[in-house]
Amino acid sequence: MLQYSFNQVVPQDLYKSQNPIRNAVLTMTATQVRLCERLKRLGFSRANQIKLYGAQFELVGDPLVMGDNVVFVDAIEQKSRQLRRVRIPLNIVRMATDQTADGYAA
Repeated sequence: MLQYSFNQVVPQDLYKSQNPIRNAVLTMTATQVRLCERLKRLGFSRANQIKLYGAQFELVGDPLVMGDNVVFVDAIEQKSRQLRRVRIPLNIVRMATDQTADGYAA
């Protein structure tokens, strides 16, 4: 299996001044955490392979919630071997959201 390194070689002071978002912490609400867990159970978890938008991807990360209906996952496109952040289709996000709401309503 191929291993990828995402670390850049940049002087520390230059790194801090040009990339302040890199050091930010992503916080999610309890609802967003449940949505991510449901998406993982649907197959959007690390090391799985999926086909989206006509391309085959190997997932290298877990789902990331960016907004109410905007969820991305980091993946490597099989054909080009490039790392991409792929948006999970809205219909799948809505299905997972509905199932999450149904599961916690009782």
